[in-house]
Amino acid sequence: MRKFCLGGWVVVLLVAVLSGCATTGGRPRGPIDGFVLTAGANPALKADVAGILNTKPTPLEVTFVVPPGTDRRSLVATLSLNSEATVTVISSGERVVQKNGVTPNDFTAPVLYSVEVPKEKKPWQYKVTVREADTNPRLAQLAFPEGYVLNPAFSPKAASYTAEVPFATRQVQVRAQAESPYLKSVTIDEKPYAGANVTGAVDFSSGQERTFTMVTIAEDGATSERYTVTLRRGAPDRNATLAAVEIADSSLAPAFSPQRREYSIRVPFAATQFVIRANPQSKFATVALNTLGESGEIQSRAPLAAKGSPADKAGATVGFAGTDWLPVFVTVTAQDESVQEYFIEVSRAEPDHNNSLSALSVTGGTLSPAFAPATLNYVVQVPFAAKQLAIGTQPQSKLAKAVVEPGPGAPADLKIQGDPATKDGAVLDFSAVDRLTLVVAVTAQDGRTSRYSLDIRRSPPDGNANLASFSVSAGLLSPPFNARTVAYTVSLPADTETVNLTLATVSRVAKVSADLPVTPSGTAYLIAVQAAAGQPIPVNVLVTAEDGSQRLYRVTVVRAAPPAGETSTRLAVLQVAGTTLSPPFSPGVLQYEAKAAANVEAVTVIARPENAAAVAAIDGQALTPAGRQYTLAPGTSLSVFIDVTLPNGTATRYTLRLTR
Repeated sequence: MRKFCLGGWVVVLLVAVLSGCATTGGRPRGPIDGFVLTAGANPALKADVAGILNTKPTPLEVTFVVPPGTDRRSLVATLSLNSEATVTVISSGERVVQKNGVTPNDFTAPVLYSVEVPKEKKPWQYKVTVREADTNPRLAQLAFPEGYVLNPAFSPKAASYTAEVPFATRQVQVRAQAESPYLKSVTIDEKPYAGANVTGAVDFSSGQERTFTMVTIAEDGATSERYTVTLRRGAPDRNATLAAVEIADSSLAPAFSPQRREYSIRVPFAATQFVIRANPQSKFATVALNTLGESGEIQSRAPLAAKGSPADKAGATVGFAGTDWLPVFVTVTAQDESVQEYFIEVSRAEPDHNNSLSALSVTGGTLSPAFAPATLNYVVQVPFAAKQLAIGTQPQSKLAKAVVEPGPGAPADLKIQGDPATKDGAVLDFSAVDRLTLVVAVTAQDGRTSRYSLDIRRSPPDGNANLASFSVSAGLLSPPFNARTVAYTVSLPADTETVNLTLATVSRVAKVSADLPVTPSGTAYLIAVQAAAGQPIPVNVLVTAEDGSQRLYRVTVVRAAPPAGETSTRLAVLQVAGTTLSPPFSPGVLQYEAKAAANVEAVTVIARPENAAAVAAIDGQALTPAGRQYTLAPGTSLSVFIDVTLPNGTATRYTLRLTR
């Protein structure tokens, strides 16, 4: 068969071989590109009517809108196909084969088309609806988003309205909603808007009254409705009263009242500017700041230079340098241009006169007399060892300023750093002199200064080399400790190998040394002594005072000898002066190591047997109480053998490896 391509519409016989004019559209559109009711095939129509295809539902939907009064009982549809297909109507319950552009159908109810495409298992279905164009042009609602009220209240039957809008209105938004969802358009003040629910803008930038029209056109394109709205400008707001006025960090006198027009206020003496905030009661009012004009007459006003607006949250910043008095007029202008004026007399407060201290101190020093704000001269004793001083002050007034200055006779190059009013104070060197005069100058806000004199003197060095206490961790101390006694004996039982001597000095600046290692322990000193049975161990403790004077304390540690017949060949003491043993000494452990630091050139090995009858030898040589010294070159190591031998020849060997 033949096919005809006419303006994109394909007119074919019942079963046409459709190819060449269009390619297969595929899903979801299907094999039909379009439906049309042509005027040629439908004498009741004056023009072609195209169908609107909706691919979302199943079956697919096609909708025609025909002129009102069109007879829908016998309409002929012409299909535009993109594929070879067989078209039938199945909505009547029977399969009616269609001759494209020829077969009429009753469209007073939806018609269901079935389109079968070769090689596709399932036919395509299209639900075709033909309805008459809606002729309802009436509105269901006419309103203003701003909330303006129509008079009379809107009614679809009323065509004329008035509305009062605020005085400052420059543009009015109008919202129109049609009764029919098919309304074609709404023209608002000569501007067309498509659709059934629209919002348009009406200019009202001038004049007191303005009338505009709204024209609605129904879906049929012919039926219309006209509405007239007259806009009337409301009366201007007349409120020129302030709701609040304030100047930051200051208080109005008297307290603010909207009805009171005159106030005074004092700002701090050091102020170079102030912030004023003024809020009108009406949102339509404006606020401006003025002052007296150059003529000085009360009636004359001049704009007051300020940064920002007094009506803003941050307020307006007004300069206040170089003057002690400023008249400020807060001018409130209402929307009707009526004006109210509030007068504020701004003056500078008196300066603070307080130049006294509430506290004064010198690090570690003692003031004489004790500090009193009215006392200006002090002698300050500081410790002998002081190398640096820190002067601390606290002025009574937060507006006063304190500085530390060199006093009479102070070194010319004396440097004082820091603020005495801070936590660290004013710091200066005090290592080269024993006496120094300083002045703490306290200047009040009014410029007057008071001076506190500090005669700082270094205390003489402490000469106390006495012990304050002496105790032992085991055994018996004899005689009991007495500050005047310098010789003591510590008696240990035979089974106690180690005793700790704990000493404390009277003076906190005294130093303790001994011929055994001394370990600081809080405010005291600790000396650990390992004692051999039956062999007294002398310990010399030297206390050196700050002035260099010394006192020697002699302590003899005696461990009781073991019972007769003792056969022990163990060591009671093994020490390496200059380093430490690893592991710590224990009589039953025979292997040790001692590592000397790089700066230690020599160490001394000390060993004492438990049994007084035994003999200790180091590398074959008899061991003396003073021990044996070994010189170690950097990076070297050597092994030392310590033998403990009884007269009957029984012996035990300890091995010690020394490393530097």
